[in-house]
Formats: sequence, C-alpha cells, structure tokens
Amino acid sequence: MNYADEILQRLNVGLLVVDKELKVVFSNRWFVERCTVSWDEIEQTTISHSFPAFERKRLETALRDAIEFGISSMLSHSLHDNIFPLVNKSGEAIDHAISIQAVQSGHGWHAMIQVTDVSSATRRERSLRKAYLDAEEAGRAKEEFLAAMSHELRTPLTTIIGNSEILLEQEHDAYYRQLLRRLSTKLSDFLTQPYVISALLLAPLLVG
Repeated sequence: MNYADEILQRLNVGLLVVDKELKVVFSNRWFVERCTVSWDEIEQTTISHSFPAFERKRLETALRDAIEFGISSMLSHSLHDNIFPLVNKSGEAIDHAISIQAVQSGHGWHAMIQVTDVSSATRRERSLRKAYLDAEEAGRAKEEFLAAMSHELRTPLTTIIGNSEILLEQEHDAYYRQLLRRLSTKLSDFLTQPYVISALLLAPLLVG
C-alpha cells in the first residue's frame, strides 16, 4: 500500500469509486467496516445491484453526470434518507449524507462517492424538532386553559358588575359610591382583555 492509499484508507469518511459502467472498483476501510454488505459482494458489481436505493432514488443519474460531464453533487440526508446500509459499533444505523465528484485516472473518468456520518447532527435536529413541537403543544394547552378559565370567570364578573351598578344607584355615601364606580370600571376593563384570567394574574389589585 503506497502513501496515498494509506491516507485514503485512514480517512474518517467513507469513499467509493465507481467506473463508467457504474461498477464499484474501490472502497476505503471506513466504508467497509460499517457497511452490512460485504466487500466481496460489492466489488466489481454495479452499485445499484449492491445498493438498490441508488436505482430506486434515481441516483445513478448523478453518477453519470459526474462521469460524463464532470458535474458534482451533494445529496443531503434529509432529502434522500440513508442510501447505504451502514451501522456503528453498537449496531445502530448511521445517518449519512453523500457527495459525488468526478475524478480522472489512467483508466478514464470515475465517480467518487464520499459518505459522511451525520448521525450527531440528525439527532440534534430531531431533539430540537421535538422540543419545538413540545413547546407548541404546551402553548396550545395554555391558550386552551386560559380561554376556558376566562369563559368561566366572565359570568360571575359580569354579575358583580351588574350588582355594583345596582348598589351605586341606591348608595348615597360619596366614599362608597366612589369605591363602587372604581370596582365596576376595573372589572369592565378586565372583561375587555382577550383572556380574563391573564389580566387577573397580572393585576396587583382589583381596586387600589
């Protein structure tokens, strides 16, 4: 093994090289150690034969574009899911993204497929998505609670306002008339709030 081959084998990404007939002619150690399909089954067979997802997802076109036109492409995990059956040491599936580049050798043009482990990123993405959905659900629950409580409070508050207005008509003492007016005004203001319960929780005093 020469120096260049050793570097390719030690890379912390997977590498596959496909010839113009779309047969796999090279794979590095990272890929072989993590792939559930053995190298004997992969070598010198078409990539779609070893990995049907390539044909199913029409990724052969990307390989041919690289070989025939030198067009590189990046295929994200979120758009294409997992293309290769890769697992880590614990037997868990490895989420991965792939990029395809055209490379030229003494045997003509080839397509090099780079496979990058994005499992940590996808786990963080799922965790953030779950947290976002949980926060949305909590927000909806709070809205529903406030709406329900506000509805339950409107009836007694409206009754209090009505009674205070009746008392106001009957009360002659200036001090108590002022208290009744302030009470009626404060409660009427609360009833104009979208959620009465929120207004009550934020208000320090009904009358003060």
